[in-house]
Amino acid sequence: PLPPEIPLHLADALDEAGHAVGEFGYGLCNPEIRRLSMGLMVADIDARIQSALSGSSSLRCMVLSAHDTTIIGLLVALGLRTSAWPGFGSSVLLELMVPRGASSEEQPQ
Repeated sequence: PLPPEIPLHLADALDEAGHAVGEFGYGLCNPEIRRLSMGLMVADIDARIQSALSGSSSLRCMVLSAHDTTIIGLLVALGLRTSAWPGFGSSVLLELMVPRGASSEEQPQ
């Protein structure tokens, strides 16, 4: 909670400004900044998904932990805009779903 002398409209404006700075800093309008800021993380997630699809990974679940700034960066890297800063305990869930009985040729790429 904010001190009572800080008006709610000022707190909202500061939150909005911080959110805009975060999105800009992670490259919302610049693909190269997106690649440089989150490229390694996205490449790691992609490699793990590809490994699961090929059957070379025995992982059934993967949990990564991050701060709010990393969540904003990941969302920007995925091309997703948000209207507010991630709250405490926020999460991003990615689920790989393959139809039962699907052969490796039928799995999504």
